[in-house]
Amino acid sequence: MSTMFEKLVQSLRASRDTWSEGYLMFDGWRNAEGSTASDQLASILVSRAGEPLFGKRQHLWVTAESLRVIAPNKARGYLMSMLREEATMFSSIQPDDQALTALVDGFVASFHAPTFLSNFQMRQDRVSSWSAVTKHSRDSLLIATDAQQVGFWLTSDDE
Repeated sequence: MSTMFEKLVQSLRASRDTWSEGYLMFDGWRNAEGSTASDQLASILVSRAGEPLFGKRQHLWVTAESLRVIAPNKARGYLMSMLREEATMFSSIQPDDQALTALVDGFVASFHAPTFLSNFQMRQDRVSSWSAVTKHSRDSLLIATDAQQVGFWLTSDDE
C-alpha cells in the first residue's frame, strides 16, 4: 500500500463494520503526470484496474462533463455529507462526528493546494444537481488532486 494514504486506510479498516455493508470505495495513487484537468482525471478513473485501497472496485463511466470543480472550503462538507449518508443507509453502527471529521481531515491534509472535483453540487446541505458515474441509481464521487497524488471517494446505492 502506498504510504500517502496509509493512515486513512488503516482508519477505514479499523471501522470496517461501519462501512462493509454499503458501496463505499476509496482509492488513491501517485499523480505521475501532475494533472488536475478534468478530462485526464476522468480517463484515469475509468481505466484504473485492480482493487482499490478500500472497498470493492466499481465500474465507472466518468467524463469531464460529469465533473465539477468545487471550492476547497466546500470540499470537507461534501465529503462529510457523503460519508454520513453512506453510514445512515448501510450501517447500524453510526460513526460519531469526531470519527467522520478525522477521516475527512486526514484525507484533505494529504494534499498540498488541491483541486477538488465532484459529480454533484450542493446547496444548503442538499444535492442540487448530479451526473451519474456508475450503474447505480445514485452515486457521489469526490476527487482531490495535486501535483503529487490523486485520491477519490465513491458512494452509491440503488434506492
